[in-house]
Amino acid sequence: LLTDAARQQLQAYRESVPTTRIALHLPRRLYRFPWELLRDPADPQGRFLSVQGSVIRYDGESQSPGDTLFQPQKPPIEFLFVLASPEEQPIGQFEPLEKTWVKFSSVQPPTYDNFERSLLRNPERYYGMVFFGHGEVEDQHGSLIFVREQRRRTFRSFVRDPKHGHVICDCLGDRNAMRLACIFACESAWADHGLPFEQSVVGSLISRTWLAFVIGAQTGIDRFAAQEFLDAALDALEQGVSLDLALACGRRAIRGIDHRESSRKHSRLDWWIPVLYSTTDNFEILPEESRDILPHTWTKEGTLPKEMSPLPRSPSGLRALWQAFLRTLTGPISPERESVREMLARKEKL
Repeated sequence: LLTDAARQQLQAYRESVPTTRIALHLPRRLYRFPWELLRDPADPQGRFLSVQGSVIRYDGESQSPGDTLFQPQKPPIEFLFVLASPEEQPIGQFEPLEKTWVKFSSVQPPTYDNFERSLLRNPERYYGMVFFGHGEVEDQHGSLIFVREQRRRTFRSFVRDPKHGHVICDCLGDRNAMRLACIFACESAWADHGLPFEQSVVGSLISRTWLAFVIGAQTGIDRFAAQEFLDAALDALEQGVSLDLALACGRRAIRGIDHRESSRKHSRLDWWIPVLYSTTDNFEILPEESRDILPHTWTKEGTLPKEMSPLPRSPSGLRALWQAFLRTLTGPISPERESVREMLARKEKL
């Protein structure tokens, strides 16, 4: 996708810095492509820029990231944590490990009303939010699946309660203290001709709130992969690594998952699914880390081919396509050489 001139610029940049950090300023029609699979043809097979460095997505149709500046947060930083596991789609228990400088406050029970109350009671308390659960795309809107209490005589259960992305934005409102949202839910960052980016959960959050960073999933994601990614990224943040490079640590953690464990047999293939959207070029979350300047590799529409092969029109189709591609890079994924369709049918997804 790069012109010869742009490729030469990339090579010159990579020779001058220890870590490659790519900023993509994209028109919204190109968000559906899995840019996290970008690789330099000069690199050895199987090496990707988002794993060795970082790939950050910017909205090429909005303000320049240099116009939005955020100061590092004085530690500790606290996240509002939502683990939503409805009766119809249970995902099991998961609690992120607190660090010295990274803390969590869980929403219990994880209903939308309790989520909103937590924000209303402490409007300046939380640096970010983490949603760990299910997502869906329906009627040209992306949604997160909270839970709703349902009583049956003496029994109580929690059932699905979908909330569109713009509803969550209304809940966040003018809370400009919150800077980061981590949305570990299937298809939270999915965008296609049938779903405008601003109608997805991630698109709504990045365009309708004061958030500086939004992390989402561009297709379905394995829940074990999401857990490994979050824990490794938080460990890196705790050590003062900038946010974009902390995500690379998360990707490497996913790739290192032991595939011999049956429940995590294919988890390691999902390293490319998390995406990072940003409105700023300052990725220092905690002030201890020295500043790194992020060079911008501008992707203009004029540098792209006029004709591009069509991608599948659904998240599951795109997932199957790229999983098949990754399998050609990593070799057989199991002794039985399962088909991608069989593989995906058995995955535990969010």
